[in-house]
Amino acid sequence: MSVAAEAALVLGLISAAITAIDATKKLYDAAHDAKGLPEAFREVGERLPIVHDILQKAEEQVDNGKVKEATCKAVELVVKQCKQKAEKLRDLFNRVLPGEDAGIAERYKKAFKVLGKGNRVEELMAGIMDEVQLLAANRSMGAATDEQFQQLLDAIDKIKELEPSLPVDPDSVNISHTGSGHNIVATGSSTQPVNLGSGPQNTYTAPVTQHYGGGT
Repeated sequence: MSVAAEAALVLGLISAAITAIDATKKLYDAAHDAKGLPEAFREVGERLPIVHDILQKAEEQVDNGKVKEATCKAVELVVKQCKQKAEKLRDLFNRVLPGEDAGIAERYKKAFKVLGKGNRVEELMAGIMDEVQLLAANRSMGAATDEQFQQLLDAIDKIKELEPSLPVDPDSVNISHTGSGHNIVATGSSTQPVNLGSGPQNTYTAPVTQHYGGGT
């Protein structure tokens, strides 16, 4: 790949990441006063500008031909991962924030199910900022001043100190059973046929059905 082509690739990735961050910021600005908005969304929304500023400076540096081929190659994967996470963050905000305030929590749970593990709002933002930190730490990029770099580090600390905004499984149910006997549980949207030795077979139907037997 030529110098110009490598630079163009990195430039396109950075530009796409900036576009996603800008879209996320607009969604946050429109909904930051919404009732029921999880604190993690507020913390992430307030720290989008420092990410934007560093990415924008990196974009300018590459666009102006101030970044060498070797540097472009070195940061390509970092920028690609940053772009992917920024787009996921935008998609998450887009799924959760528009609509009635009262439905935010439920929309967040549904969005998390779609996006999957590792895609809580604070996890995505922490990943984005880790990538931006690597970009800013590469002095050949010239993407951040010392002050901006410290602001980014402080923002990373704040985000990583946040409590999980959702449990591992937002719809999980914890059931305990002590003593002897059977503990049969059916969860989700299925039925669970059960036959404990002799006698008729019983069917227990979710969402949550429990049967205890054989113990005192």
